[in-house]
Amino acid sequence: MKHAHIASALLLIPAIALSARADESFVLENGLKVILAPRPAAPVVTAQVLVKAGSSEEAGPSEYGLAHLNEHMAFKTTAKRTVGEIAAVVEKNGGSYNAYTSRDETVYYINLPADRTPLALDLLADMVFHPAYDPEEFASEKEVVVEEIRRRNDNPNITIHDRFSEIAYPGHPYGRPVIGSIETVRGVSIEEAEAFHDAYYRPDNAVLVIVGGFDAEKTKADIRECFGAVPVPETPLVRPALPTPPEIAGPKVVVGTSAMAATAKAYIGFKGFPAGDPRSVRADLLAAVLSTGRASRLEESVKNRQGLVSSISAYVDSGRDVGLFIIAFDAEAAKVPAAVKAVLAELENIFREPFGTEELEKARALEKLGLLKQREYVENMGRLLAAFEYNYGDWRLLDSYLPQWDQTTSADLVQIAADLFKPEAMSLAVLLPENAADIADELDAVTAFFAPKPKLDGAAAAPEFEKVDFLPGIELWVMQDPRRDLVSVNAGVVGGLFAEDAAKTGIGNFMAEVWPRATVGRPSTELALAGERIGAWLSALSGQNSMRLGGSFMRDNWQEGLSLFLEVLTKPAFDAVNVEETRQEILAAIARRDERPASRAFEMANRALYRGHPYGMEALGTRESIMAITADDLADHYRRYMHPGSLVIAVAGNVDPATVRDALAEALRDWRATSGDVASPAHPPAALAAEEFTRDARDLSQTQIVFGFQGPGLGGDDAAALEVLLGHLSGTGGPLYMELREKQSLAYSVGGGFRPGLGAGDIKFYIGTDPQKAATAFAGMRKILEKTVREGVKREDVDDAKSYIIGQYKFARQSLESLTSETLSNVLYGLGPVFNDRHLAAIASVTEADVRRVAERYIDFDKAVFAVVGTEESLEAIGNALSEK
Repeated sequence: MKHAHIASALLLIPAIALSARADESFVLENGLKVILAPRPAAPVVTAQVLVKAGSSEEAGPSEYGLAHLNEHMAFKTTAKRTVGEIAAVVEKNGGSYNAYTSRDETVYYINLPADRTPLALDLLADMVFHPAYDPEEFASEKEVVVEEIRRRNDNPNITIHDRFSEIAYPGHPYGRPVIGSIETVRGVSIEEAEAFHDAYYRPDNAVLVIVGGFDAEKTKADIRECFGAVPVPETPLVRPALPTPPEIAGPKVVVGTSAMAATAKAYIGFKGFPAGDPRSVRADLLAAVLSTGRASRLEESVKNRQGLVSSISAYVDSGRDVGLFIIAFDAEAAKVPAAVKAVLAELENIFREPFGTEELEKARALEKLGLLKQREYVENMGRLLAAFEYNYGDWRLLDSYLPQWDQTTSADLVQIAADLFKPEAMSLAVLLPENAADIADELDAVTAFFAPKPKLDGAAAAPEFEKVDFLPGIELWVMQDPRRDLVSVNAGVVGGLFAEDAAKTGIGNFMAEVWPRATVGRPSTELALAGERIGAWLSALSGQNSMRLGGSFMRDNWQEGLSLFLEVLTKPAFDAVNVEETRQEILAAIARRDERPASRAFEMANRALYRGHPYGMEALGTRESIMAITADDLADHYRRYMHPGSLVIAVAGNVDPATVRDALAEALRDWRATSGDVASPAHPPAALAAEEFTRDARDLSQTQIVFGFQGPGLGGDDAAALEVLLGHLSGTGGPLYMELREKQSLAYSVGGGFRPGLGAGDIKFYIGTDPQKAATAFAGMRKILEKTVREGVKREDVDDAKSYIIGQYKFARQSLESLTSETLSNVLYGLGPVFNDRHLAAIASVTEADVRRVAERYIDFDKAVFAVVGTEESLEAIGNALSEK
């Protein structure tokens, strides 16, 4: 479900349909709307403030990007806190925080363990309503935003979105980037920023939402203490008058090129409905029926049958002032005109062949599954409640969204299609690779044929997984949780990159992509329909260490869903048509991967760090390897490694373990009596003997720099201490972020990570910066890391990092899908089902001496890899810095 665009037609739903949960809302005397959604079983809480001001409130060109810049300033100094203090406090208490700015609103959120709810409220009130506009920090943060803009400029997906918005929203604030431009951001004055905050950051223009395991009565008192004293300005709230939503007068076509685009990207849009229009909720369902699921019309026709696109989706973009119905796709440049024509033909086909009952039912089932999966995470639930309150007038209408869809008929959708799909309301934007032929004239001709259409809770602590006696060679672990609306299952074996070689790199991912598409008894479309009818989600994965199949089902039909899962697990059909279709999708994904300069830098670092080890290969493979793999190769790969001799299955949800066991045993008892191979970890990669500088010269707006070091594997004695070290160095309160981003404004994104595998791992640090600042950023990162090795980390910083890691672990375990995946991995890798609990205990016991020891052992610049993607000048500057060290 595109929940950000759900229509405010829901305001028409009778009050009896409103939420029956124990959630509640109230308004403080100063006008702040408060929504409380207690989830007693949740160990975490999210506190969010939605301010009803975004880029649409910017008064003129001199202010473009100001709303987003103000969002950044909230995290700097405040009335009570200095630079970096908010980040430090959040992370030391095991939480996370962030914000985002859109056209109509700005949202701030803090996630913390549930027992720290008062702290979340205190921090949020301080940063949102009491920022301190220090001139030096303001100037510094503008440069950070400039780096964020530079990063966007190298992303073709953002380029196409911006060009489309410009023609689809002509002369309207929605048509310009929320972030502004380098020129406008640098030109904004601190006085303008403060005036914007004073005008819109007021309690009667905001919504506070809290979701999670908090005590409602105590939290009400805390809210009044933290937010109740925020004054209401004496002057009434006045918003700038927005221009009348313009007529598009289409079809409008714009075609551009990008040096970073490996494949063509297209947006087809039609003027739609603002959030208050009763038709928008039905437009959401129309988008779902057109593109949700493999058997949907656009997926089945344009992508699967005709093979014109590598990916395609439809969605509704409804703002408070105007909206669009959008269809987006990726394709080979030469196929774009045909793909556009095929999409428009499918839209016309709605009037000849209206949607059938089964089409509507499967779309509803899949969207309901998606909504339920979102609600498992407190942060997502908070966003949904805030969005409904702001955009649709009442947060309680969230529960009425899907019932409203149930009342929508095929005739209703045909009428909506007639209202939407008109040539004069159409915009088309295409972005081509730089070397592609000019096809603008051809696209104009394609759109010309498009003709006008006629009118027509509460619970105890979470249970644990328990091992169930099962068939020889298969381990079964089940967690019974009666509170859950979903059932999740994961089955897998050790494999992934370990089961590949350089000649057929990417075969595991290729196999996994084809695996759930068809079975021996059901071709692709029939299988897709069977799953979509009951809202079943199935997905396979072959990653770094394992091959697995996962599934999620609604609890009312989990047994039917599990039966479908077992059919896919044991009887996949690697049909030649599906294989060729998937091949094109993977080739497109490889092209998209190669479009991202940062991905290229990490790929180069991996290859240098692992030196012939499987972890040095790309899971997607290469164009050459994917072209060489056959359908028989994929079937052989599946049969060789996916078998009952080494299988682990994890199931969780409102299920009876005995029923699960019997259903699985019936399906698996006679599954391939003979077993195949068991993949095993490769020998550790050869140790680095010296530093290595690997580079790729490209004409980019930003230079991407990765520092890489070899590290230990999963479960190793040093893993916990390394995780704490990286948590300290890379957190938003850590030295890399504070020094390189906050103080020196060298980057928008900077940080690092520790990636442990089976028997081997790596440590990487990353920064993306202006090419002219590349040598400075490179030297700054190295200086921080060398100082850490030399001086170690202070005890309070170690404690803060430990608290942050432990808090993030709680957030990561909210969904059943994450719990079954975690349990499967731990059992597969020989770590034990409760490894994560042991690992957290190890993290809690890490000392300053442990952190210093692992820093000295692993951050060794005599055995480091430096991978850089950027301009010739920036590469030369970094090379000079290395030679002069």
